[in-house]
Formats: sequence, structure tokens, C-alpha cells
Amino acid sequence: MSLVKALGNGSQRSVIAADAVAQAEAAVRSRPGFGGVSAQLGFETINRLRPGFLERHVHAMLPDMARAVEPHWEAGRSAGGERAHLVANAHVVTKDLLAVADAYVADATDRKAIAVYNQLRPRATRRIAEQMPRIAEFIERHTPPTGIAG
Repeated sequence: MSLVKALGNGSQRSVIAADAVAQAEAAVRSRPGFGGVSAQLGFETINRLRPGFLERHVHAMLPDMARAVEPHWEAGRSAGGERAHLVANAHVVTKDLLAVADAYVADATDRKAIAVYNQLRPRATRRIAEQMPRIAEFIERHTPPTGIAG
């Protein structure tokens, strides 16, 4: 079963989305230095002001994100290592993932959320690429050993 197909199952989608949120939170907590502290404070603030904000948006974008990463995962499987392929091609994978987020934000109506996204967007390519090993592990957890296609 592919990650895309797994997301089509309501109960699995809830588990996968919850894990995606946990991974996003862990990524923010793992950032070092002043930038990390700033990101953590921003994350805590949005969670306090808008409970469930991240969960709603992750849940909404996750199927398109899975479709965006699936060709890269398949290329990695063909090359003999999905995780290694994602990490080696992190900037290309990130570009495809950010295209999903950019399209989602383009259709958004929440001006404050759009403003926050636009503030974070210039650094997003580097930040997401840095998280590619975590993203690959996430995909591995939610797909069988045969890979993402199914």
C-alpha cells in the first residue's frame, strides 16, 4: 500500500496526520540557537491562540504532500534506497513539497496565517531539506517495506 492509499483510509489518515504533526513539532523543538527558541515560541503562540491550527492544515495538505513525494520515493526504490534518494535529492523533493504548501496558501483566506507563512517561506527550502531524513523515516513508518507505491 502506498502512503497516498493509506491516507485514503480514515482511521489510518488520522494516525498518519497525528504523526506528521508530532514530527513537525519535533523538528521545531530540535532547532538550535536563537532561531530555534524563536520558532518554538512562535509555535507555542499559534497553538495557544488557535488550538488545532497545525492539525487542521497538516490533515488538509497531507494527501497532496504524499502525491508530491511519491515519485521521488519510487525513484529511490528503483535506485535501491528510498531514504538515501530522498536525502540525496532533498532540495528537489523540498521544492515539490513547498509547491503543495504554496498552492494551499494561495487558496487560503486566513490573512494572519498567510502572513506567518510568507514570513517563514524564504527559509523554508533550507529548513525542510534539513528535515529530509525525518521525512523519509516518516514515510517508512507508514508504508510497508515494499515501498510507497502499491
